[in-house]
Formats: sequence, C-alpha cells, structure tokens
Amino acid sequence: MADSPGVEDIEVVGNYSRVEAIASKHIYVYQVDITNSEASGDSAQVREAQHRRLLFAQALDGGDLGGKHHVVFDGREYAYSAKALHKRWTNDTWQTCVRTADSAELAQSQFQVEVRVHRRYDTKRLFDCCTGDSTIESDSEMRGMLYALDSIVRQGMEALLEPVADGRALSSQKSIATTAGFDVWWDYRTTLRATRSGLFVSLIARAVPLTNVETAAELARLYLKQQQRANDNASPVWTGFQQTVSGLRVSINGAAEVELAGLTARAASELQSEGRPVLEAYAGVPADEARWPCAVVAGTKAVVPLHACRIQRQVLGGIGGWQRKRLMALSVLAPAARAEQLQHAAQMLATACAQSPGLRAFGFVTDGRLATVPAQVLPRPTLSVGPPNTRVVADAQGNYTLDGRQVLEPAPELRAWAVVVFASQQRLSQAQALAFAAQLVKGAAELGVRIASTRPPVFHASPLAPIEQTLEHACAGAPQLVVCVLPSGSVALYGEIKRVAVTRLGVHTQCVRLQHALGHRPKIVQSLALKINVKLGGVTCAAPALRATEPATMLLSADVSHKTELGASVVAVVWSIDTEQRRFASCVVQHPQRQEIIENFDAIIRHALRVYRRHTGQKPARIVYLRDGVSDSQVDDVRRVELQAIERGCALVEAGFRPQLTAVIARKRHHARFLRGAQNCPVGTAVTSVVAASTQGFYLIAHHAVAGVARPVYYVVLLNQCRLSEPELIALVYRLSYTYPVVTRAVTMPASLYYAHRLSGRGRLQTSSPFDSLPAFSGGKRPAGKQEPPHLVGAHADLAASMYFM
Repeated sequence: MADSPGVEDIEVVGNYSRVEAIASKHIYVYQVDITNSEASGDSAQVREAQHRRLLFAQALDGGDLGGKHHVVFDGREYAYSAKALHKRWTNDTWQTCVRTADSAELAQSQFQVEVRVHRRYDTKRLFDCCTGDSTIESDSEMRGMLYALDSIVRQGMEALLEPVADGRALSSQKSIATTAGFDVWWDYRTTLRATRSGLFVSLIARAVPLTNVETAAELARLYLKQQQRANDNASPVWTGFQQTVSGLRVSINGAAEVELAGLTARAASELQSEGRPVLEAYAGVPADEARWPCAVVAGTKAVVPLHACRIQRQVLGGIGGWQRKRLMALSVLAPAARAEQLQHAAQMLATACAQSPGLRAFGFVTDGRLATVPAQVLPRPTLSVGPPNTRVVADAQGNYTLDGRQVLEPAPELRAWAVVVFASQQRLSQAQALAFAAQLVKGAAELGVRIASTRPPVFHASPLAPIEQTLEHACAGAPQLVVCVLPSGSVALYGEIKRVAVTRLGVHTQCVRLQHALGHRPKIVQSLALKINVKLGGVTCAAPALRATEPATMLLSADVSHKTELGASVVAVVWSIDTEQRRFASCVVQHPQRQEIIENFDAIIRHALRVYRRHTGQKPARIVYLRDGVSDSQVDDVRRVELQAIERGCALVEAGFRPQLTAVIARKRHHARFLRGAQNCPVGTAVTSVVAASTQGFYLIAHHAVAGVARPVYYVVLLNQCRLSEPELIALVYRLSYTYPVVTRAVTMPASLYYAHRLSGRGRLQTSSPFDSLPAFSGGKRPAGKQEPPHLVGAHADLAASMYFM
C-alpha cells in the first residue's frame, strides 16, 4: 500500500504493550466447582466472584492443591498453573472442604471445593501463530488460550489497584471529583491480542462512577438540583434517577445491606409500611422529601424513604438522566491526556509482571511502553458535486463545503408538499410556519433542489390527536412530501408518524423539531434540504470509481437491531440499484429476539437481485457484502450461514448464476485506539499490522473525532472472490465513507452501512398496529383476546425503491 500514489507512511502509537516473553511452556487449565455442603439445589452453588475467590484461597491455604506452585483463579470457573498439579493426584479430580467463620462476606457454613483437569495450552504455538510459523486451526482453542492469559494478567493488574466496597479494584490516579453524587475513578482492563506483529496486551481505561454521598436522599437532591425541576413525584425527572437507584446497595437502620430495585410510583406521604404510614415507620424524613418517591427493596415489597437508605462507597452500576450525561462528558479525555493515561497503564503492567506471583510464575514479561506500529494515511478523494464536472477535495478534517455549489444530482422537482405542525398556533403560528417553509425552499434552491410551491398548505394538530387521520387530511392534495413539526422528542409521536406515512400512505415525511423551525439556522436548513433531496431520489456527491473499468457491482449491506419496542429483533438490508452505487433500495424483516445471524437470507437476496435487475437491466457481476455488528464468536456463523445464503439466493434467480462475492465485517465495538504522538491520527489512517493473526483485515480511521480519541473501525475480510488487493479494499471502504448524503464530511463507515444501521432503527417503526399503542408505551399491556400481536410490515409500494429511511 505504501507504493500507492499519494499514500503517506507514518508511525502511530497503539493502546498496546508488547509481550516480550512467556517463559512457561504450558498453561494448565483446571475447572473449579464450589458448592455449599449445607444447602441443596441451585442455592448450593456459590456464584459471587469475590466469595468464590475467598473460598478458593482458603482451600489453597488448607490443602495441598498447589504445593509450591502458584495457582491463579479467575473467580468464575477456571484456575491456571504453569505446572501440572494433577501429577500428584490419584485421579483427575482434587477435593477439599472449607468451613468459614461468620463474617461480612459469608455466613458460617461448610463448602466443598472441587478442582478437575480441563486442558493444557502450548504457549510456543501462540507465538508461532503470530509470526506465521504455524497456525491454530480451531478458533475456540485460540480464544481459550487468550482468555486464560487475560485472566492471569488481569489478576496481576488488580493487585496494584485500590479495592472498593463491592469487591472491584479501581485506580484513583487522575480521579475527578464532582458534585453529581459520585467521583470518577478509572477501571483498567487488559485484553490479550495475537496479531501479525506479535502478542500484545491491549490496555483500556474506563471511567467508573464511585459514590461520594452518604444517603440516597443526598444523591437525589443533587440530581434534582442539577435538573432544576420541581421536587414533585409527578415530575418526569424521576425517570432518569430510577436508573441510578436500581441495583444500589444500601443499609437501612444499620441492618445488613440490601439491593434496591427502583422507585415507587407514589410519594412517601401516600405509602404504608407494615400496616402504618411510611413516614411514621421512618422518623426524621424532611418535609420536602415526603413528596419524593420511596425506594423499593429488590425481591420484596418493602418500601423505604430515600433518607433512610445509607450508602457505602460503591460503584454506581446504572446511572441515568443528567448524571449519566455528566459521566459521559468527564470520561472523554483529550488525546494528550489519554496518551499519558495509557502510558501509565503500560508501566503498571510492567510492574505487575515483576511483582505479581501469578505473572512471575508464568514468566510473563512486557516492555512497559506503548507499542509503535506502522500506518498509512490515504489521500482524500476528489468528490464530484454539481453543477456537472465540479470537483471538490475535503480538508484535513474530512469536511467539504457546498457553498456556491450544488448537489451532484438534484431530485425531480417537488411539485406538491404540505406542513403539519403538531402544536398550537400560539407556539408556531401560520405565518411562522410559512416563513420556515420559505427558508427551506430558499436553502434547497441554493443546493439545486427545486421546490415549486413556496406556500405549502399548513395544518395544525394536537400531538394527542389521531395521527393517521391528521396525515390523511394533510395528504388530501396528494403531496410528495409532508414536513412534520414536532414539539418534543417523543418517540411515540415520531414513531406513529413514520409508521403511518411509510406503511399506510406511501408518502415521504421529514420531521423537524419546533425550535429548529423557529430558528432558521442555515446549517439546519441545509441538512433538511439534503435529506429531502436523497429521499426523493437525488444524489449529494460521488467519489471516484475504484477502477476505470469496474464490472457491474452491487453493494449489499446488512445490520440487525435488538433494541426495539416490538419484543423482536429487526433485520435491515440495503443494496445499490444503479451501477455507480449511489441509490439504494431496502427491506426490513422481523427476526427472533436477540438473534444476530440472519435467517432466510437467501429469500432477501433473491428479492434484492430482482430489484437490481429491474433498475439496471442486468445482473451484477460482483457483490460486495458489508456486514455490521458481528462479534468475534459469530464470524464463523456469518461465513457458514449468511455467505452460503447469498450463494443460494443467486441460484434462486437463475440456475448457475454465481457472481464474485467479497464479504467484509465492520466492527465498532472494540478497544483498539491509535494516536500520532499526543494527537489524533489524520483522517484516512489505516493500520494493518496489528489485526488478528491469520486474519485478513485492517483498522481505518475515516472520520475526524469531534471530542476525545478517534475510534477506528475494524474490518475483517471473510471472503474475497473479487480479488481486491488490500490497498484496493481499504481505498474502497474509505471513499464510500465520503458519500453519506446528508452531511458534507467523511463519516466513520461506508455510507451503505450507515443506511443499514439507520434502517434497522427506523424499520422498527413499521408495525402492523399503532406504534404508540405498543406495550412499551402502554404500561406493558398486551392486546386483549384473540387480537393478532403486532408485527413488522413492509414499506408501501410507492416507497419501496426509495431511501425513505433517511
């Protein structure tokens, strides 16, 4: 790739520390089972990690399991040793009994600890796999070996951190004090990675909220103060605080700790506890707190005033509302600060290798520095915009401007449209709505998008009125587009508007918040005009073709969303319907809940190929499949199920039809970060040297990070029948990142993946019954009687081949 024109070779620093050596030849793995001898059934199993570690340590002290050899226990299921412990056993199992005294951690009882031989790993094979001298054919063996090393390293690092009340170990270095009811400490995590360039330890520092108040009432008071809302139970402020309280461990009147499940729906002054008013049962509750909800004790019906819930210093497991926003803001560090933090973590790791008995037993050695790896910076592509033959090059941050220019291909003229204001005329009058429409027409004209009518009909309706009737009334004049002005960010209102428009009426809609309709900000107007243009069939810009003589290529992308109000997952598939990969058709399919691998994909592919042929007059010679949201453990399933389904789908269109297929997985949920010194890497930085061993893939930073350190996207190539070289694949993905049509900058991933991701979120709105009547918005109520449960339906025929989801 360094020989490609315009490519710059640089060096970047990754959040990795190189493993210099592991002296131990083997890792012996033992399975650990710990049960309470005085209990039965499921209650006999000891599940808490800190309790299991305590009992295992007592078993080591009182028995001859390890002898002179150090044993590392992960607190869950496995123990690890550099030497074979079982050579001294009479069989493959070792048992002992442990009796504990009554303590804060465990009640007095007798426990049985059983250790069984599980397997052995060869560390030399792992290093040979990194250098290419050998391969580990089984992915499960590779994952198992790395998991074992993860556990050993993690326990060594935890010994250098500060324990907190709930058994976790955190670092207070660079901690941040806040007035939000918590301080920000840092949780250092490590992950072993076997790459083409060697074995590395990935270093991650995650912000963790640690309580700094004594009672739940103090936490609530800080929350309310920041929200500046009325101290009233009817106020929606408690919705966010409910997340903060859930899972919180508290002590009530000096008793043992209990866990809270949430808040009551009514105020403390209206509730009773054990047959008498709560405020009598718990004296000393301030008058204003009597109007607050009570805390609900998990597993019981007991309710307790927040004033009586005393908090020990602990990690807030769930956090919501303003407090969550505060934590998110504090956890974003500037590149220089993040680089300093990661270097500190690398030094801590080296110290752990020198001091930890477990790491020393395995001869684990790191160099105490962040690894420097080679990288390449791709040249920014030259984009085509309007008028025809106009070229523009993005700046160093991946931005380009349309000032004085137009979109590449304007949509057909918008002849008829309407505006529906879901608010009273006092909030947005008829004159103000028409002024907003005039600004939208003017902004669209500057981009070359023609809107014939400057005075569309304006309708006012209540957000509580029947949405379907309102939109049917607005569509009486057969508009091509309905602009909906919304008074708030209500998901129920937005979802019902989209459901009716997409599935019932077959009309494009563009929603805009009330404050934006009043503001007339040029950037907002331009963004709305770009969205309208692409929905109606226009194209904002185009990147140059990868090859001058590219055969007909269909770009196919898919994503699966599991966060839906329907109680099922949603599969979203988009595919190009022109030879330039500028316009896309789509479909959404209901899927079993939490299932990532796409079922019946061959039927979807058959439909996509038929639509492609209908629009282009030919079948594709190549298919490039981009898949989002797949974890390491699911890669083989995608290869086995989805790629074979694509081949079957092609055969369903025509016997013997086998286009060349290239399949790439895009992964955003990983911990890899790269820096150039104390700054973010330039836009277009690609790293290939630290991808997983025996895997073809690359990291790419296609976008400019607005805050913090840029997160690269990790691309894994599953199949490459199109025989695209690594530089060609990287260039393809990079240029597609500039073609997302509703913004004038490079985005994180190729535009088609964003389409699939966006459609998986919008597709969940295409329900058979009113969206705002789903159980998520109706208190969990299900349809009564034999009424058919709600399910997903397809888009209206008038919208099926358009990008209505943008």
